[in-house]
Amino acid sequence: MPDSNSRPSRSSSTNQSPTPRPAGRRFRSSDAPSSAETSGVHAPINAAAAAKHAAHATRPEDEARARRAASGTQEPAVPAAARRQNGKRTVAIAVLVGCALAALLLFVLGNALLGVMLYDDRADSLDTAALVDGNTSANGGDASAEEPQGVARYADGDTIDAMSYTYSIATSEDGRTIFGYQIQGSSAAPIELLEVAGDPVGFVMKDYVFYIVSNTEDGFCVQSILHADGGVASIYRTGDVTVEDIDLDGSDLVLTGADGNVYTVALGGTE
Repeated sequence: MPDSNSRPSRSSSTNQSPTPRPAGRRFRSSDAPSSAETSGVHAPINAAAAAKHAAHATRPEDEARARRAASGTQEPAVPAAARRQNGKRTVAIAVLVGCALAALLLFVLGNALLGVMLYDDRADSLDTAALVDGNTSANGGDASAEEPQGVARYADGDTIDAMSYTYSIATSEDGRTIFGYQIQGSSAAPIELLEVAGDPVGFVMKDYVFYIVSNTEDGFCVQSILHADGGVASIYRTGDVTVEDIDLDGSDLVLTGADGNVYTVALGGTE
């Protein structure tokens, strides 16, 4: 009789091996895409660090970037076409600004150069006018604007005004006869340029060279001098005739002798 406490034996049909599972990699929860990745939003970073960066940001764009990082959002990406368009626009603006600066520089330099040229022309014109407008007067005669010249007779007390000076034959403080100059309108004594060789007859001016005529024991003497830096008086001509009067005929000094004859001396230098 079978033991009631014994367990019934399993039938051969129940003693089969279990059905194997298909081979493959186990699925982990970490392999599944997160909701943040599927939605296109990155996972938030450390909020405390982001807040700290935002508090220390000095520029508005830095502060905005830190706040976006704290909220877990990215700065919108700029399309490549938009970046290229912005780059072209920047280059075009730089080129326009450069052209404007170059044009301004050329304008300033051109005006400066033109001003220098005009100034030089005006200066030359003024210098020429000052030389020509010498108001050369002889014996009350008219001034010559075309050719600076003049005649002054000592017996008549004539003078010649030229180059802002008054030229005359005068007697110095020590009693010598001199040819000198003084500033026009001045009452000061003339400044000596040379001592007259003999008894003065007068002087003429031709091209700003002065020719002083006097009589010596041997005849007449013509002295010449150019009133300029380094100008030296010299004996220009001498003769054995006593001169009573002088005149100027073009480039010739006309001498009227005591014998009634007229003599001419070609002028043109300070021999």
